[in-house]
Amino acid sequence: MFPLYMTIQNLVKGDPEYGKYFWLGLPLYDDRVPMSPLYINGDQGTGSLIYSPAFSNFVNISVHSKRIVHVTGDMMPFARLGLQEAIKRGFFKSTDLSKYYVGGMNIGWEVTGLNNGTIEIGNFKGWKRVTDLNQYTNGPLNGKWILSPVGTDPQLLSPVIMIDTTVVKKIIIKMSNDHLPDDSFQLFWSTDATGSFNENNSIWIQVINDGGWREYILDFSNNSKWINIVRRLRIDPVRKGDGAGFGIDYIRFAAN
Repeated sequence: MFPLYMTIQNLVKGDPEYGKYFWLGLPLYDDRVPMSPLYINGDQGTGSLIYSPAFSNFVNISVHSKRIVHVTGDMMPFARLGLQEAIKRGFFKSTDLSKYYVGGMNIGWEVTGLNNGTIEIGNFKGWKRVTDLNQYTNGPLNGKWILSPVGTDPQLLSPVIMIDTTVVKKIIIKMSNDHLPDDSFQLFWSTDATGSFNENNSIWIQVINDGGWREYILDFSNNSKWINIVRRLRIDPVRKGDGAGFGIDYIRFAAN
């Protein structure tokens, strides 16, 4: 899926709901369907509503036609409809449209129905070092992100994503553990149903800690917890770090 998202956000300082927002999206391309349908759902990862109008409101030619498709339209009616849904579902209380502005915009690939997808660590935009993680440079260098786990619970958090677990059955990560005292790597995932991260929705693997770069395959084919739409990932590179290096080259998603 290749969507355009914007946040419709309350930016009135001093208002009780200042800062709250919902996602107003437009999936420009979805490999599963010729035209993406209306989608309304809560996002447990951000605690906000996602409102995405049907693509047919803006075009009458599918991007699947392999022709150039010009997308034009007025998003204001859909901003109003999204606000109504946010109020109806308890995300907002105020119906005053004048309080809401476009707080930000984002466009990019989300791995949903793709048979194979790849996140290359070019700039790792949207990922966050949550706890006990330093980095050697201001960001990825030569396509690799080199981090330094320093405490007892290092965590790396993904942005909001969309992974269709009925299609994606494997996550492939190329990484390096440069002589850290621990070799236990843990990946967590959250869905709209599960909300926050928990041990049940996680997988452990051992990463060889000799500094070499290797590809590791995390197989979810027989994992009963790998269900629904995955909205976020969390990487715990080791259980405990001493400042030695840990690097990620790429993260890939595969059907088999």
